[in-house]
Amino acid sequence: MGKRGCVSLSLILAMGLCVSYCGLVMAAQAWASRAGPAADSLVALCAWTRGGRVGLWWNTTVAPATAFANAYRYNAVCAAVPWTETLPERGRPSLDVTP
Repeated sequence: MGKRGCVSLSLILAMGLCVSYCGLVMAAQAWASRAGPAADSLVALCAWTRGGRVGLWWNTTVAPATAFANAYRYNAVCAAVPWTETLPERGRPSLDVTP
């Protein structure tokens, strides 16, 4: 695979991650509007990019307002989503998209 192929694959993966994140946020907002979760059951889910890496970040001990306030420092876009016990309390899965 040549350099163009690696760049194309990286862009496809990054776009796929962004589309997946948007779908997750929309589904969570629809669920939240129907279920009406309490404020303490919301967590900030942030899509971030830094140094050729993209990923998601969440932490149940960080208030969503704090995450939103600091998102610009980390090139992140955050949304308040209902928390589910099936996920760990915090996470930072990431993907390297540098060619």
